[in-house]
Amino acid sequence: MIERLNVSKNKAGASRALELAWKELDKRYSPRQKHSQQFVQEFMFGPVIREKDPEKLWEFAENCRTAVSLLDLGNRDVKQLDEEVTQETLYRSMEEGLRHRWNRKRNKHQTISSKVPFSSLAKWISKKVERVMDRSPLSPPFNRKIQSGN
Repeated sequence: MIERLNVSKNKAGASRALELAWKELDKRYSPRQKHSQQFVQEFMFGPVIREKDPEKLWEFAENCRTAVSLLDLGNRDVKQLDEEVTQETLYRSMEEGLRHRWNRKRNKHQTISSKVPFSSLAKWISKKVERVMDRSPLSPPFNRKIQSGN
């Protein structure tokens, strides 16, 4: 979300980015103190993410990027996304084939004593979206949505 808002990553930019992120969350969710909690709940328990549904896949990737931005800003409510148990719940929202490919990728980088950070999923799913969009014609409204960054 913060990248989409075109805010620089310096200290002043981070402060501005957080302000803009809260404004965006205000549009989506109710009481300010519960934004990130509600975001995580809706993100984790949302619809099944299918590779053949580019709009839902893109929305899932956008939510992943938003979560990573909130993690980078130190948001306590989204820190749970770095926990394996929470990640397992999130992975269940992906269709079986997509989940299987992510597990193969994840297992390549995971050792017995390490956990895979949530940002790894965000990067992987963003690349997946790029590949799907490259080979899938999009309907005009969705195409405009991507181009405008909304």
